[in-house]
Amino acid sequence: MRKKSHIALAGFLVREMDDTNMQKHWKAFYFGSILPDLTPKMITDPHEFDSSYLELKRRIAKLLSEAREHACKEGTLFCRLGVVMHYLADYFTFPHNTTFEGNLKDHCLYERDMKHELRARIQTEEAIEIFENQQKKQNQIHTAAQLFDYIEEMHRTYLQRRRNLADDCRWIMEMCSWALIGLVNIITDYKNTATAVVI
Repeated sequence: MRKKSHIALAGFLVREMDDTNMQKHWKAFYFGSILPDLTPKMITDPHEFDSSYLELKRRIAKLLSEAREHACKEGTLFCRLGVVMHYLADYFTFPHNTTFEGNLKDHCLYERDMKHELRARIQTEEAIEIFENQQKKQNQIHTAAQLFDYIEEMHRTYLQRRRNLADDCRWIMEMCSWALIGLVNIITDYKNTATAVVI
């Protein structure tokens, strides 16, 4: 996805997320959502599931470890959450998968069109419903392993389905909403546990 698409997605997630810290650190989250596209590594290591998913798992494990140990500032934490959303969104964008048979020009044209499609879709009632439906599933994630299992299962399902702009937008909104809600819940549980121990 293009940077403008990632920023639009970040805006949707911040808007729908009922979390005081998210509202406080939205700029860090926005920055994290485009950060992977600002590094030279983007050219040598495309954001494809097959080539970068293990790295994403390491990033998530580190993020959760630092949250549990209170080893980083909240702004840094939300920046890293933005980075996670960036990779997840790319994994559910057709040209970022090995099943895409087009060339670089086709990739760029698809992402150009997606920019407009996603920006329109995140303003709809359907987008709000998607987020609310993912909130109902929030108690499904308590560990990183559960998160990884679900991402992997959903990506396998995604690859078997027809792929077009509308479907990609829906997958992206669903997966990023679900993962963000789950990760914030895990982090909140860490904070609550630490507070309970102190009391």
